[in-house]
Amino acid sequence: MADLPPTRNPEEFKNSTAATLRTLAGRKDLDVTFSAAEPPIGKITSETRPRLPVPAHDMNPQSLRLIRGCADAHALFIAHHDKKLHAATRP
Repeated sequence: MADLPPTRNPEEFKNSTAATLRTLAGRKDLDVTFSAAEPPIGKITSETRPRLPVPAHDMNPQSLRLIRGCADAHALFIAHHDKKLHAATRP
């Protein structure tokens, strides 16, 4: 598979990241938002409204990787987290 050229359009990046998150989570109904106040640590605050950091103005690769990592963390949590199992097995 050929590498695609990186995008320099923040809206295109946000749209493709949101679509990827929805696909990995298996949920088309997710309302993915981007917030300047959101740190790139992948903290899950909502299972129906994932919030991701806004891309840096210069669209640097490190910033984009952190945002994609947060999106993947949200998607995997939404797809696989089991509240009942978590409650039953936590210390």
